Order: sequence, then structure tokens, then C-alpha cells
Amino acid sequence: MNHLTRVKDGQTPLTMARAFQVPKTSMTHTLKGLLARDLVEIRANPDDGRSKQVWLTQAGKDLRAQTITDLVGDSMDLIKAFDLNRLAAIKPVLTELRIFLDERRNKPHGVD
Repeated sequence: MNHLTRVKDGQTPLTMARAFQVPKTSMTHTLKGLLARDLVEIRANPDDGRSKQVWLTQAGKDLRAQTITDLVGDSMDLIKAFDLNRLAAIKPVLTELRIFLDERRNKPHGVD
């Protein structure tokens, strides 16, 4: 749900599977669970009749917002437990790692 909020609604299941680096079947299974709980809506893709798009419902948006609110306490514990300068110091390495993994994910298999 956070992905659809952060990136944008209307992603295809395949695009989402690639973003999470999971098989499309795993993403389909996850989306079925979210759909059963009325947290997402799956619509036909108007640009490609063979694919679907995923949209957050109001219930999905509300649950995401509540979850973020609920995490505030945990975030405060993290801030108290760790030196923020140390955490900031590792950000460049984590950013490099994310970029590497994103580029690797988007390359066709067997191409280096």
C-alpha cells in the first residue's frame, strides 16, 4: 500500500512484482489478499487489455495512514536507541545498494 502511495496508483502487478523483486505469482497472491480485504481495487488497464492495474481503495489509504501513525512510537524508540549521525552516515551506502539492486532487477537476465 505504501508503494502505491509513494510511486503512484495504477501500477500493474508485474511492475509491482519487479519493484519488490518477487515472482509475479507471489505478487498476485498478495494482491488477492488485499483485494479480499477491500484494501485495493484491480481494474482493467485501459492502455493494454491484457493487463490489470492496482489502485488503493479508501480503506487501503486509511489503513496505511493508521499504520504510519502506529509506527511513530517505534520510530521514537529507534531515535533514542541509535545515534542519528551514525544512521545518517550509512545512508549513502544504502542508497548505492538500492541503486545497484534496482538496476540489476531491471536488466534482462544474463546481461551484465
